[in-house]
Amino acid sequence: MADYFEDFKPIRNRLRKLNVIDVIGQLHKLINSDKPKCLPEVVEFVYVNALIYCVDVRSNANVSAELSNVLNASTELLGKIDESLIDDAPFDWLRRMALNQFKSRVNNMFNQLFRYYIIFSDTTIAKHIELKIGIPYYDFVICSFWIYSKFAKESLKGCIGPESYFLGRQEGIFRTDNILKTLQILSMPYLDIKEKLKSQVVYNEDAFIFYNQQHIKTPIWRYNGYLICPYKDVLLRQITGGMYYYAEIYEPEYDLNDVFGRGFEKYIGLILSKLNAPKKVNVIPEISYSAGKGKGHNRTSDWLIIDDSCIVFIECKTRRQSVSFKKHSTSKEYEEKTLDGVAKAVVQIYKTYNDYTNNLLADLPFDESKHFIPMVVFLEDGQYMDVSETIKDLVKEKLVESGLDATVVDDYPFHLYSADQFEFDVQLMFHFGFDTYFSKRHGGELPAELIQNFPYVQYFDEDFTKEFIEPNQ
Repeated sequence: MADYFEDFKPIRNRLRKLNVIDVIGQLHKLINSDKPKCLPEVVEFVYVNALIYCVDVRSNANVSAELSNVLNASTELLGKIDESLIDDAPFDWLRRMALNQFKSRVNNMFNQLFRYYIIFSDTTIAKHIELKIGIPYYDFVICSFWIYSKFAKESLKGCIGPESYFLGRQEGIFRTDNILKTLQILSMPYLDIKEKLKSQVVYNEDAFIFYNQQHIKTPIWRYNGYLICPYKDVLLRQITGGMYYYAEIYEPEYDLNDVFGRGFEKYIGLILSKLNAPKKVNVIPEISYSAGKGKGHNRTSDWLIIDDSCIVFIECKTRRQSVSFKKHSTSKEYEEKTLDGVAKAVVQIYKTYNDYTNNLLADLPFDESKHFIPMVVFLEDGQYMDVSETIKDLVKEKLVESGLDATVVDDYPFHLYSADQFEFDVQLMFHFGFDTYFSKRHGGELPAELIQNFPYVQYFDEDFTKEFIEPNQ
């Protein structure tokens, strides 16, 4: 890998003149601006390096002018790195850019909160989490979301608040011991985070990638009696999806993968049921069926949707992209594992559809008048390009290996979604009808203005009150 440390040195030297709190205050405005002047990965690069190199004593430097120079120089450094990646590994460059975008934003805080709350509230997982963190999962969710809300409020000056603003209650769910346990998970002293980041940063092609680094693991840092959190959306991601890693739910020894997967299926089913309250379509959970004499039993996709013109198979997948994959600009793992896993999920849907056309589903006779729409929804945000030719080719390969006709991919194209995007797009599908929606999308008949101004449903506004507010009043 190329070494860009010499290019970074002038940036470092400017940061050494500046007070860390002054810089963070300025960066916080950029992070939360409706019209950002810098790419998010540039701001994060400066944020991380400010934590490492800025001083924590008073500085007489012109913060605005110096920081502007730092941001410009960092943008130039990113451009230099990107130039080599675009030429040598264009897909890796696109993947890195997309992952940076996904990490730094949350489309809807209530969707994000309930998505993981529903999964992790399963009795088995919730007990496991409590053993890991020393506080009931329900209490953690309420306390951490309360902390998040404090940072999101305009009444909190910038991104900084005194610890006393969060502590001091002696009773109830927000009592001091609960808040301290929550902060133990989500925060770290300034000097500790500084040293951790110093050991983690690199100045090669991966200089602008910050997955699994300390400012992500502990988005709040403690400084002279204050709590500081410039990235409130990163905090929300740690409160929700971050628990998967903190509580080591992925470890085989805990045997939680199946329960975790079923929780996500349940969540997607809840989204569908909320949109289908008028019962306009038929939403069916997976069906177990005989695969033929001596072949045992198979199961359909997790959810089936049937309307007047089509049948939709939805497969829900909780597969997580590895930290190693996210941290590097180029990764063989993308082709060998991630893409392969996506392709296998798609192929399974086509196999089930083949069984359906052969009338193996006793409870669901084949209806040739229904147009088939295969769909995979992934729990994690990621680069599920709809549809990458690479994935399409892999799917066709695997279908041929299984003795199936690969032209089914052209006749009935598959669609890949992250849960975050699915929650929005599925509302348009219910509005137009699934068949009509995809026809319009394919024909470019869904203008950006329509998508932007569509009256999207807020899935969990009432649920939040019933689940968290009313029981604690």
